[in-house]
Amino acid sequence: MGVKSFDDIMNYLLPDIIQSGCPDPAVCAEVCPPDADLLAGIIESASPAGTIESQVLGHVMGVAAGLMAERGEALVVRQAQDYVGYQMSTEGAMICIEGDAGDFLGAFMSAGTILCQGSCRDFAFRGACGGTGLVVGDAGDCCAEELSGEAMARIMGSVGRSAGRRMHGGHLRIEGDAGEFFCRYMEGGTARVRDVELMGETYGGTITARRILQFEKGPGGTHLAKILIQERA
Repeated sequence: MGVKSFDDIMNYLLPDIIQSGCPDPAVCAEVCPPDADLLAGIIESASPAGTIESQVLGHVMGVAAGLMAERGEALVVRQAQDYVGYQMSTEGAMICIEGDAGDFLGAFMSAGTILCQGSCRDFAFRGACGGTGLVVGDAGDCCAEELSGEAMARIMGSVGRSAGRRMHGGHLRIEGDAGEFFCRYMEGGTARVRDVELMGETYGGTITARRILQFEKGPGGTHLAKILIQERA
């Protein structure tokens, strides 16, 4: 199979995508050549158009990171892309983004590590059930939405609306502040943050914050998580 470019990968995957409606990470792994340096070059030169191609490129990044982990190296990504590390599942794999990242950073990952040295946009680590994600800057809306298992997401800056929404497990740590509806519908896991603009309704888990400025439906609303406030607003 003479795969030398991202277009080659898409051409091989197209029949399966047409049949299933979405890219299959296992099929993508079968198509990718077992050459970490070749895959890194393909990733560097790729210009995905639309959601499907961005998801495929995210799968390719996971494959390349797994191959590089075998020789003790990380995959370095230099372009801001959506779906970096999408559904990454290889223990020990690591992706290092030298600048900013787009939407769905590390979405649905189950293993490995993703380090973003800049900021990222919306839905970072959405649905992650394992692995570790670290963003040095800020994250957009819906960060760590539906986090579960032993996934760990850490944001060194602040986050937008709905961070930690529907968390079932895992660990979310935000060194800065959170916007509205923080941890809304949370059922499990732990979340730590500095100041919260508006705490959403919760059904479980543990939340530690310096200050919570408002509660959804007021302090008498549905707030069943263990909430530890270090400083009253």
